[in-house]
Amino acid sequence: MEPHRLERTTEAIREVLSELISLELEDPRLDGLEVVEVKVSPDKRHAYVAIKSHEGIVNADTLSALEGARSYMKRELQQRLEMHRTPELHFDTTANFGPQKRVDSILRRIRKGRPKDDQEKPA
Repeated sequence: MEPHRLERTTEAIREVLSELISLELEDPRLDGLEVVEVKVSPDKRHAYVAIKSHEGIVNADTLSALEGARSYMKRELQQRLEMHRTPELHFDTTANFGPQKRVDSILRRIRKGRPKDDQEKPA
């Protein structure tokens, strides 16, 4: 899948999940919950959702509420985004998709002896 297409899909999923959690799900355990980032696997079978609470702590009750609403959210994603394959949702409070993931990727490349992505190959 094209990288830009995957990015658009990921952002659309994040927006819909944010809307569902903050506006439509009426579970008090989900109050103050925010979708930080979504990472979709290239085959679009799994979506890893990083969440955080405004209070800073996401407890087991909150994760339980999300697990209970998982099928509803998946069905809503399928209807709203008209997706052929709707990914399985995996919620995580410790997910780190941002800068740390990039650092980890760079360190792996260094260990393997690969050049950076933006370096041109010699002619």
